[in-house]
This record gives sequence, structure tokens and C-alpha cells, in this order.
Amino acid sequence: MIRDGHDFLEWLHRIREEHAREREKMTDKEVIAQIQAEAKGLLDEAGYTLKPAPDGPGNRIVKRGEA
Repeated sequence: MIRDGHDFLEWLHRIREEHAREREKMTDKEVIAQIQAEAKGLLDEAGYTLKPAPDGPGNRIVKRGEA
């Protein structure tokens, strides 16, 4: 289970390593789309969502009720 940003980054690193061979055959856009879909699913499971960052481009990860 992901409890904080550090856990989330560890998860992303692990996914990257696990699927490295499979992704060698994919385009960069396909890899990014796959990682985004996996990350959104994981965030949803943990009760989090993405919210636009108030101070520029990008998103913040927030509890679902705070969005």
C-alpha cells in the first residue's frame, strides 16, 4: 500500500524495472500512457486522485475528498 510520495516513487521504479523488456518494443508515448494508467489505478485504489497544481503545470496527489 502506498502511504506517501516516497512509496509512490518506489512503486514507479519497481514497475519500470518489471516491464523493461516488454517496453523496449513500445514507443515512448505508449510507455507513458501505460505508466499513467497504472498510476491512476493505484491512486484510485488508495483513495487518492490528481488535482491541477495551483502554482504551475503538473498535478498534485490529494485524498479523494480534498479534490
